[in-house]
Parts: sequence; structure tokens; C-alpha cells
Amino acid sequence: MNTPADRPADNSARDLDDQWGWDLGKNIAVRWTERGPGDQVLGPYPSRGAAEHWRERVEERNTVWDDQDEMWRDEAWRGEDSRSADQD
Repeated sequence: MNTPADRPADNSARDLDDQWGWDLGKNIAVRWTERGPGDQVLGPYPSRGAAEHWRERVEERNTVWDDQDEMWRDEAWRGEDSRSADQD
């Protein structure tokens, strides 16, 4: 388990000052060190701009995952197992 004591010493508040989050309640980008409760923030992101464009990132990921789900459903319907092809 990764606990605060297990993290490297260079993971300091200074490093977190460079991180950003998206506050879901306020609908604004906030510095990671100034974020609210964990269930109200997305991130961390490497920049304010990245935090502000969180929705595009989520949509891109969801599109990729939906495409993969469709591919896997098609393989299952045809009785194919993509795992067996990887093991050859």
C-alpha cells in the first residue's frame, strides 16, 4: 500500500503547488493544494489548462473504451478469444 510515509521525500507541497484540479461544485480550476473534498474534485492535472479541459479528456477515454467494448462483444459473439491469440 502506498502511504504518505512510503512516498519519496521529493513529493513535497512544493511539487503539489504545480498540480491543478477541477472543482465540480464551483466549476473552476483550483490549485491542488487548495482543493476541496475528494469527492468534489477531479485531478490532479499538470496544468490549469489541462484541468479546465477535463471533460474532453473524459470524452476521449470513454470513446476509446466504448470502441474496445464493442470489439470485445463482437469477438465474444463469434466465439473468439483475443487472449489465446496473444499467447501463441
